[in-house]
Amino acid sequence: MPARIVYLLADFGAAFCYIVLSGRRRRLFCEVAFLFDGKLTGKRARQAVRGAFKGLVKNELEVLLFPKLTHRNIDQYTICQDLFHLDQALDEGKGVILLFAHFGANQMVMPAVGYRGYSMCQLSAPAMVWENMMGNRKFSFMERHAMRRRWAHESSLPVEHINIFGPLKRAALCLKRNDILGVAIDGGGGKERMEIRFMDKPALFSTGAARLAVRMGCVVLPTFMVRTKHGPSQMIILPAIHPPANVSQEVAIQAVTQAFADWLTKFVWEYPDHYLNFMALRRRMSRFGDIPLFMER
Repeated sequence: MPARIVYLLADFGAAFCYIVLSGRRRRLFCEVAFLFDGKLTGKRARQAVRGAFKGLVKNELEVLLFPKLTHRNIDQYTICQDLFHLDQALDEGKGVILLFAHFGANQMVMPAVGYRGYSMCQLSAPAMVWENMMGNRKFSFMERHAMRRRWAHESSLPVEHINIFGPLKRAALCLKRNDILGVAIDGGGGKERMEIRFMDKPALFSTGAARLAVRMGCVVLPTFMVRTKHGPSQMIILPAIHPPANVSQEVAIQAVTQAFADWLTKFVWEYPDHYLNFMALRRRMSRFGDIPLFMER
């Protein structure tokens, strides 16, 4: 199908899900109340929850399309109007970290970059990891099959996947080659956490990417995927985050992490629907022993 038809079907599917999945709808409204401290109410709250359903369905349909994406059709699904900051960072020859969050269609960063001729690695976790992380829950045959298929589709993308639960040696080699390393900083992977301010709350973010950047001196570019009205996502690559000079490594790591969290806060306020599904997922995973994103939880 043409991309415009896929996204049109997703809108119809999302409207149906909004009506039928009442439990999920209630959970998303709870996330709105928590994340925005009651400052997003009425029509804006309903728009955010409806938008979250649209984003969820479109994200999942795009996963089904991963094996069909190529350099010829990637412009139908992602928009990249300006790659100046990326090209400028690569010219420095020290490697580039694209730092992003589970915001919007974050997985579309991989084909958006890879199918435009850039060499990229991605710190990621195979979909099958959920069965280990949710050990108290029994997965059906179809659920396990779906996870395997999802990982097969993700593996078809034009990037080198590096398991985030393993050693970061391959990530360091990626940067030494002056390649691009994609990292989502707000996920449940990684071994170390640091308290920073996010959405005016104390939050725990992974420090692996910032630690790697400070140690290797590579360029860190905040990156966001913003869903457009007609379906494709626009990739926004912001100016580099530079760690402060003449400070300890831990202070530099905290500064980089906080700088990204500040950008994420701005984008979440502007596009609240892009983050609600991930918030609901993190709340659910914390019930299975995962480290919560916000310290109040």
